[in-house]
Amino acid sequence: RRAPTVQACRDGWEAAGNNPPYGPIMPPDVPSYTAVPVIPSSYEGSPSGPVAAVPYDPGTGSFVGSDGKTYTQPDLASGSPRKDSTWQTMMTGQQI
Repeated sequence: RRAPTVQACRDGWEAAGNNPPYGPIMPPDVPSYTAVPVIPSSYEGSPSGPVAAVPYDPGTGSFVGSDGKTYTQPDLASGSPRKDSTWQTMMTGQQI
């Protein structure tokens, strides 16, 4: 028996019933929890195609586009002089 003090462990208290290790035993007339149908999720997946990853060369700034052509952006290459020095100027440069 577990108790907060040694004296409480030795007081002769007996448990009124058993405590099964896997929870209470269900009577046979109670339906199982697995019999409940699964509620479908509201998420139906991505309507677009999968996202693709392409090789990128940081030394030259070249990459292959989705059309199979090789593109080069030299201002992204490592060691090149960057016209965008902060993330704020990079974000404002993309506005149309």
